[in-house]
Amino acid sequence: MKLDYDYIIAGSGLAGLSLLHRLLLDKDLQSKRVLVIDKVEKMDNDRTWCFWEKGAGIFEPIVHHHWETLQFFPQTYQKHLNSKSTNIK
Repeated sequence: MKLDYDYIIAGSGLAGLSLLHRLLLDKDLQSKRVLVIDKVEKMDNDRTWCFWEKGAGIFEPIVHHHWETLQFFPQTYQKHLNSKSTNIK
């Protein structure tokens, strides 16, 4: 049996799955055959992924968070900031 794929994504981490998600959102690419391979079966969340973007992105509903306060605790300085009063977002 011959297996043909239009795209092969190596790795099922957040970068690979983000690419897969974007491929699936594109109507011109939804009919393409995609293979995702990873050498390790993931059973737990062992990584975090951070990024900055201007405006709302496709992952906004699951990645947006707002903190009410910020705390800094270096060895010689301590400061507690309220994000509403300091306009930090």
